[in-house]
Amino acid sequence: MRAHATEFLRHNHRTLKALFEAFEESEDTSEQKEALENVLQEITIHERLESEIFYPALLNASPASHLIDQAEEEHLELAAIMEDLRDMDPADPLFADKFIELDDKISQHVLTSETELFPLAEESSLDLESLGADLQEFRARLLEETASTRTEPPPKRKRAPRPR
Repeated sequence: MRAHATEFLRHNHRTLKALFEAFEESEDTSEQKEALENVLQEITIHERLESEIFYPALLNASPASHLIDQAEEEHLELAAIMEDLRDMDPADPLFADKFIELDDKISQHVLTSETELFPLAEESSLDLESLGADLQEFRARLLEETASTRTEPPPKRKRAPRPR
């Protein structure tokens, strides 16, 4: 099945929203940790789809550099928040605030993408069906990579001694 690029990305946005809702409905710490991991994984995959496939194609087909620069800046902000969340325990009193911040940033990113970037893509000369197929294939590959790394135990790291 071939997917239209902007429809495919819109569908990814809806998936993200559902994952945020699943986190909010989780009842205990283990459910929250699993839901958080799903949210972070989906954001990471979505960011790579945009940065490695969609944005370069859009840059070649339309005058969108300022919007793409803004979106890339949003990706950097999201990465910092995600890193903070990975280092926090859901029981931490600041965790909920950080998660809400992530949800807000994602909502803003979705709004900008769907009201500004996607219309530019749809009005451009881009072959959105072909681009959608590229996005779909890349997503499948990223999901395979993620599944294989989730089943393998993480490598043991030696910690450097902390300065006192």
